[in-house]
Amino acid sequence: RSEDPEDAASICRVLSEPNRIRIMRCLLQGPLCTEEIADYLDMSNSNTSRHACILCRSGLLDSEFRGKTRYFSVSPRAEDIISSITASCLGRQE
Repeated sequence: RSEDPEDAASICRVLSEPNRIRIMRCLLQGPLCTEEIADYLDMSNSNTSRHACILCRSGLLDSEFRGKTRYFSVSPRAEDIISSITASCLGRQE
């Protein structure tokens, strides 16, 4: 997916926001709901949700509802996406 320079640039724009990287790091420990992420990172729930949804649309996070609560987790594809971007930026074939 990220072999195309446009796709790579799009993911890089998503990750250019420091709060999104903080959310990704937080979720490396396992799935968390919006409120847990917000508390852990000292962010508002609405700001956390907005950034997490952007990460979901980019394919870096997955989400699921447990009852009425939305939980986020790092997508199994996230490492592949980031590795592919790195290879694309450096001109390497995978």
